[in-house]
Amino acid sequence: MGKKPKVSKQHERSGAGRVGRLDEHTMGYYRRVSEKIREGFEDDDEKGMFLKNVYAELDSNEIKLSQNQTVSRILEMLLPLSSRHQLTCFLRGMASDLGTSASDRFASHVLQSAMTEALKHIGEEGTGEDLEQIYVKMWEEMTEHLEEIMLDTYASHVLRSLIACFAGIRVAENVSRSKLSRGQQQKDLVSETDVVLATLPESFVSSLDNLTQAISTLDNLQECFTSPTAGPVLEVLLLSLHHRNAEQCQRLARLILKHAGLLTKGDAEEKAESTLPALMTNPIGSHILEVVVKVANDNLLLKVVERSLRGRLIKVALHGVANFVLQRILERVKKLPIFEDVFDELNEELESVLAVNHLGVIQRLAAGCVCHTSKQVPFLQALMKAFHCIEPKDRQKSCVPLFASMVTYEVYFGDKDQEQESPKPPSIQLQGSLLLQEMLKFTKNGTILNSFLSMAQDNLVSIATQDPGSYLLEAFMMSNIIGEKKKDQFVEKLKGSCFQIACNKHGSRTIEGIFKAASIKSKFVIGETLAEREDHLLSHPFGRFVHRNLSIGHLKTRKQDWKNAQLRHAQKRKLFADITGGGQASMSRYCKSEKERITEQGEAVEEAFSREVAQLMGSEVNEIDEDKEVDVENDEISAIFSSLSQPGGKTSVKSLAAASSPDRPATEDGKKKRKKKKKEKKQTCSD
Repeated sequence: MGKKPKVSKQHERSGAGRVGRLDEHTMGYYRRVSEKIREGFEDDDEKGMFLKNVYAELDSNEIKLSQNQTVSRILEMLLPLSSRHQLTCFLRGMASDLGTSASDRFASHVLQSAMTEALKHIGEEGTGEDLEQIYVKMWEEMTEHLEEIMLDTYASHVLRSLIACFAGIRVAENVSRSKLSRGQQQKDLVSETDVVLATLPESFVSSLDNLTQAISTLDNLQECFTSPTAGPVLEVLLLSLHHRNAEQCQRLARLILKHAGLLTKGDAEEKAESTLPALMTNPIGSHILEVVVKVANDNLLLKVVERSLRGRLIKVALHGVANFVLQRILERVKKLPIFEDVFDELNEELESVLAVNHLGVIQRLAAGCVCHTSKQVPFLQALMKAFHCIEPKDRQKSCVPLFASMVTYEVYFGDKDQEQESPKPPSIQLQGSLLLQEMLKFTKNGTILNSFLSMAQDNLVSIATQDPGSYLLEAFMMSNIIGEKKKDQFVEKLKGSCFQIACNKHGSRTIEGIFKAASIKSKFVIGETLAEREDHLLSHPFGRFVHRNLSIGHLKTRKQDWKNAQLRHAQKRKLFADITGGGQASMSRYCKSEKERITEQGEAVEEAFSREVAQLMGSEVNEIDEDKEVDVENDEISAIFSSLSQPGGKTSVKSLAAASSPDRPATEDGKKKRKKKKKEKKQTCSD
């Protein structure tokens, strides 16, 4: 791989040979190309002719044009529209002088994009061109200067993309691209590893093996761990092997952990006194360890925790860099028995972790407690102790606003002389909202529920009209752990503030989320409350969206039809909740036979739904009796539940949907009524 030619400063100042400089005619042409891409094409023929002309101009000038900042971005827009033949020709031109294209500030980004786009066409037939060989030749040329490339600011990014291509994947762009490059991209960024090729060609498999062997045997491998350019190369390699070669992935992960000193044995006292491993506390090396934790198998991960971290987990949690590695470990072990030992060690110093604002560690502990129910009460008690609201007992009712705003009791309520006054509504923090959302999944969450239901009206409005708070209240209503009665009580508390919340940017989303998850009774409460001020709701820029999405106009003009529609919607939602995976069920439930499960589900839904209908009829019986169509709805409901309890216990989704259709009569009486109405209508028309 040839080195990039140097340009003398005097020659560069003159502008005659400045890299990437293009004449005005060429720049004007590519600006018109950019405008046409943004405008779009009328048909495929126009698009094909356009691409043919542009690639004719590009021929043999790919690298020179890519070195221009403006044209390089236009070329990145052009590549996704191109055919395999065009991408192959372009990539061959870029690879013809890899020393220049891979190490150039702008051309390297174009080369990365071309490699990623052409990867989709690997394995296609009909062109006769060997696209695979271009990738392999690029790697063969890079092997001669591997260490230099890994340390080069721009060439290292090309190497990352090449490794991912050999694995047939696209890795998250926070690993494959620089922060500046991600900020300048106008398209959506890839946030998770995406598999592009289901099956790899043999040349890619062997190249990936050779590449792994070459990097693993580098003399300066340990220096690469803390290099801002070489470190991400190792991250991409680990992710690639994780998808394509698990055995090699574990070997490389073990090699990195040994170099980091995370597999050495020692007693608890020695660990507590010794400093943390250097790689764990390094801003660059910690990222590699996070990826290692992600790809390592359970046995390897348990060795790391037992041999190197037990006894000094608090020290790790309090460190400004190492705590991120601990967060990844907590995510991995949250379903393993060792989580309980890790929890016990960290829970003792929860207030210290909060004091340094490492809230991610607290959130991961809460997520682990969802799986380990025996740790839920100790976690909540430690958290309330840290926020100074565990004693006296009446302070526990204020835990939700304290957790949400991430402040202690004294800070929130002020001095003792001011404690009796109404406190200022909380400013919801994102991490506080995420923490409470995890705790709402606890099976032992009585203290949290009581705090929600005892909050002052101003506090509820403040939470509902803030972005993190809107997600928190929606999670409260969507929780399958919390009973319907508690949710109805919560909606009743919000009743007087529904209009104020609905006329807020974030509050309008909150109202819609609460309405979607609410029971039928609560839907009526919200709808009727908003209908009282329909004109004001329509005049507000956010309120009118709530008016439309909740069909408030329909409620006010055709009240019974609106109610019937909500009855049908709620009934369908409950019936299909289990099918769509919209519920949290205990493991014992899934151990039952299919027949027992469906029968019990039908009986439970029927009982709950009948109770809600009875409540509604009890409160508005006179109004409902005026329209006999509700009887048809109840007959439809009975038909659906009777089908669930038939011998065999199996009912298709199609039959359920047909049975719940409002246009289909469920009983003989319903058929007679419909026929009678149809006959009367015909008679009226004939008259």
